[in-house]
Amino acid sequence: MNTILEQFQKKINGTFAFFDRMIIKGYLFPFFSVSGRMYFLSQMNLLLKDFSAYANQMTNDLVSYVEKMAAKEGRPLVYLSSSQISKEENARKILLENPVEQGLICILSVVEGCQTLQPVKNSSGLLELRSVTRKCKYYYSNFAHRF
Repeated sequence: MNTILEQFQKKINGTFAFFDRMIIKGYLFPFFSVSGRMYFLSQMNLLLKDFSAYANQMTNDLVSYVEKMAAKEGRPLVYLSSSQISKEENARKILLENPVEQGLICILSVVEGCQTLQPVKNSSGLLELRSVTRKCKYYYSNFAHRF
């Protein structure tokens, strides 16, 4: 299959390649409502008192996956000490120091504010899953793509 560049190569004087990004965020919409949270717990056969252990295990699995992905690709996993540090500048610097034409450039890790769920006792003394603000570890995967 011919690409558009191959089809019109005699008419093309040059091309631009530039650094760009796409941010993909995932949300579990059922967690936005109390009934959605309870439905999820019911489907997972998970008691409220066990939610923290479950969430910690899911987090550990995700961290392990990200670390293995960086190691498998032979690309750096870099912790940024502040959310104010430019992720784009760091990714560019890593790309210059450790070039790759296509695929994973690096994974950046940083602690930032987030909303998360935590079991807490309500005014009746019963546990409920409540949204709380805290700091969470984020991973930013930076890729180079060829079109």
